[in-house]
Amino acid sequence: MKRNKTSLIFWGLVGTTVLSIDTAEAFSCTWKSGSEHNPSVEIGTATNLVGVNNDQYPAPVNFSLANITTAPYGGAAPQWGLICTAPIKVTPRLQMVRNPDKRFPGYPYLQDTNNTSFYSIEMAYTTPTGEVLHFGQVGHGQSVSGTPFILAENASPTNPVEINLSTLNVNSVSLQGYQTGPATRASTVWGTGGTLNDIYFNFVDRDSPQSNSLDVNVRLFIYEIAFSVKTCAVESADRYKTIDLGEKSGFDFTSSAVGGVTNSVNFKIGLRCQTGAAVTYKIDTNTPETSNSSQGLIQLTGSDAAKGYALQLRSLPFQQSNGNYEPVQFGVMTNGVANAVGEVSSDFINFDARYYRILPSSQSTPGTANATATIEVNYQ
Repeated sequence: MKRNKTSLIFWGLVGTTVLSIDTAEAFSCTWKSGSEHNPSVEIGTATNLVGVNNDQYPAPVNFSLANITTAPYGGAAPQWGLICTAPIKVTPRLQMVRNPDKRFPGYPYLQDTNNTSFYSIEMAYTTPTGEVLHFGQVGHGQSVSGTPFILAENASPTNPVEINLSTLNVNSVSLQGYQTGPATRASTVWGTGGTLNDIYFNFVDRDSPQSNSLDVNVRLFIYEIAFSVKTCAVESADRYKTIDLGEKSGFDFTSSAVGGVTNSVNFKIGLRCQTGAAVTYKIDTNTPETSNSSQGLIQLTGSDAAKGYALQLRSLPFQQSNGNYEPVQFGVMTNGVANAVGEVSSDFINFDARYYRILPSSQSTPGTANATATIEVNYQ
């Protein structure tokens, strides 16, 4: 089977210039020793993103969070902190560096990436009080302010309290990346390397609002985004899937004998494929239950696992939405042909999962019930 792979890599240089800030003699906070005044925080680099040119855009391709503890591609971890001797009111303000991507009205917070036609982003920041602020509401150079919140509430001259990037919840900043157009080798432009957006924080004494204040700029940047263009890929939301079957008792089984089952939980694995792509896939597990190999059974794992039970995995044929679910045959390749149409794809595999008795109830004991399976998808 021949696979075609094209790599698109975007690089950006991280600048070292920082903004100046006003010092505040009457302000109740001082810089922590060794603190940067305007830190840069890296959003996780994403490499080997799978791009599929099938006209189903925007398609989620990666999700990353701000990294305040390490910065492997951008140098040392950011060092920033204030030591405060009084409660502080903080007002966050999102400063837009990227413009809205107006091609997709259903995505109001989507931002373009320096006119890169095939990759756009959504970014958000959650304040310590839980307010979610979205970048992309306005254009480049404009800003959106959030509701002020209080930090260091118990601070006093005898009880100084540190405010740092974690306290500000900067690590909550998220990036959802999307493929928004056909990616080709010719599309190797500057992309998102460098600054994505900024967050400004205004600090002022809570009990002395007329005192001097302090403004700090947290620069959010990304170092590298790399695409591989392929004919098919598993939907990003389905790459790691947890299926919750809920708590069950012996009364939830259809029988107390071997072969009794619980109600099924349905789920599906979606693919993004070019129309006509030949697809083969197989389901596998490292812990098959061999007492009845024809029933798609997986052993329950863990030191406190329930005994006398297994997880049964069943599926429908590729692209089929209804019918009789059949037990999965582990390690057996199944063939299909992708049939992506416009913005709606029928390229999916429907599954259901349920618990299955492998011993009669008189020989079974309760416990945890966890099992794992993998799906391998090949295409050409």
